[in-house]
Amino acid sequence: MKSDKMNKELLDKLKENFPKEPGILGRDTYFNSAVLIPLIFRHGEYYLLFQKRAAHIRQGGDICFPGGGFEEEHDKSFLDTALRETQEEIGIHPDDVNIIGQLDTMVAPIGAVIEIYVGTIEE
Repeated sequence: MKSDKMNKELLDKLKENFPKEPGILGRDTYFNSAVLIPLIFRHGEYYLLFQKRAAHIRQGGDICFPGGGFEEEHDKSFLDTALRETQEEIGIHPDDVNIIGQLDTMVAPIGAVIEIYVGTIEE
């Protein structure tokens, strides 16, 4: 008669199947995006760089960080998304950004998953 209990061999097999980096279940049902929080070094201090959206676009007038949607044809990673969008929106080339870290992933109530990176930019 077989036991419903898990033995060491089954436990080891289970552990082998855990993801190397845990993700978000159902991520493909969300709008996936990334932003960069740029820290600009100027006059001996770091400053946060924000942008204000044009009044005539969706979410017009909002204050935000540069970023946008993951585009499979352009981006290999969410970091690529953040850097590409930063260049498109505020003209800072990816080579001029020194990524210093990544914050927690944000799952927004509007149905978006946002990867948040922080990078320094020399003046």
